[in-house]
Amino acid sequence: MRSEPTEDDIEMPSSAPDLPGFIATIDAFLRLEQRRNSEAMFAAILTDDFQIGFRGGHQWKDRDGLQQYLNQRDGIFDERLELRHVLSYVPVNEDVVELTTRLEFFFRRWRAPSLVSEEFTGSAFHTWMIRVVDDEMRVQRVVIDGFANLNANARAVFAIPDEGFDE
Repeated sequence: MRSEPTEDDIEMPSSAPDLPGFIATIDAFLRLEQRRNSEAMFAAILTDDFQIGFRGGHQWKDRDGLQQYLNQRDGIFDERLELRHVLSYVPVNEDVVELTTRLEFFFRRWRAPSLVSEEFTGSAFHTWMIRVVDDEMRVQRVVIDGFANLNANARAVFAIPDEGFDE
């Protein structure tokens, strides 16, 4: 007598997309982004043609562009980014997967001559293009699709996404 196979019994083909691996790649990107070093990010997790930017707005491309994007984050500390949901997961072709996500963020920023730091909170929606290169998952593109549940400070910073951050 043979029982029906369960999900645990079914083996996925080796070419099947690895959702936990893609999530780990996004988490690694978010950790490295906090260090603000584009060279380290390219060495560890990005494709050579990487770009990041706002949907329908400003885009930063290549190493210099990424460093400009990261430099806009100067003064940020106590940053917490938590991937909360993968909203969609679409294999684009054999080596590229597109994921849309929602993450929650919290960070503080201090600027002279202020005596106190500012807090920024909210949700951010992203589209990620992740490419498998030489058996490694690497981020090719990040599109910041939009925001929700922003506090007043975050609304002010992200008010003009077509021009980058409103600093």
